[in-house]
Amino acid sequence: MRTVAVFMGICLLFLSSPFIALAEPVEERALRWYASASGVYVLPFTSDTNTRIGDIDLDSGFGAVGAAGIEVPTSLIAGVSFYGEVEGGSRTLEEENDGGKVQTTTILANVGFKSALSPSLRIYTAIGAGVGMHDITVYNGPSFDDTVLALQYVGGLEYALTDSFSTKLGYRFLGTANAKDQGFEATYRTHGVEFGLLYYF
Repeated sequence: MRTVAVFMGICLLFLSSPFIALAEPVEERALRWYASASGVYVLPFTSDTNTRIGDIDLDSGFGAVGAAGIEVPTSLIAGVSFYGEVEGGSRTLEEENDGGKVQTTTILANVGFKSALSPSLRIYTAIGAGVGMHDITVYNGPSFDDTVLALQYVGGLEYALTDSFSTKLGYRFLGTANAKDQGFEATYRTHGVEFGLLYYF
């Protein structure tokens, strides 16, 4: 899973390189702090809870993500900034026939870059690592929770509405190590479509 995230990041960097080269010069700014809030529509890639009473194949669901970070401009390439942030999020997936659910809460640190495509539009990408806290419930069966390693990749477009407010639309891949407890095991790998707002201080 780590290899997939790194590979996708390299691919997006390669695909965005022509835009970086053609990006319009933007005015250099000082460091900017920001906060963001997003909603995520979560599509399970591999989200199975394996128990002694059978497998629970989880359906799509929703999540919320909040983050705060700092953006650092660079003079090496016009219109490019690097950024780092800490985020917290929660996602809930359930089985269609009430077989069970997995609620995953994550705390992650992300690092990435943003590149201007125009004065108002930027492409962004980042990778992150942290912890994922699973709360697994099997209806009419056992339940448990576990805290494991979590990794993610994000990428998308950010559009400036004003000098302080921006909106973003992107893709988010999240995967965690297996949650285990007394012979039970849950895997979590998801794709997500994300829409959010950012405020720059």
